[in-house]
Amino acid sequence: MVVIFGFGPGSPEDEGEVAPCVCPNCHNQVFLHHVRSKKSVRLYFVPVVPYGTDDYLVCPVCSRGLQVSDAQLRHVRILEQERQPQPPAPKSSPPQPPAS
Repeated sequence: MVVIFGFGPGSPEDEGEVAPCVCPNCHNQVFLHHVRSKKSVRLYFVPVVPYGTDDYLVCPVCSRGLQVSDAQLRHVRILEQERQPQPPAPKSSPPQPPAS
């Protein structure tokens, strides 16, 4: 019987734009993206047991990035919430004159 197992990062998930800056690698003015990679143990190439996550800020042009610590992650989430589009305010109709 052959058992195939492994471990390591999964596919990266782009959580969206976070902060405008000039990339120190490619020197383009970009919005850094928050990318999350969930680590898990795999059995027959199927993720079975998650054991952690890594968070990065990544340049969308050159794909270079830096790992974000837990303390920095709190600030990244605040920036993400600020970048979220706000739903449009409900349109109010003009006041109706009283019926006589």
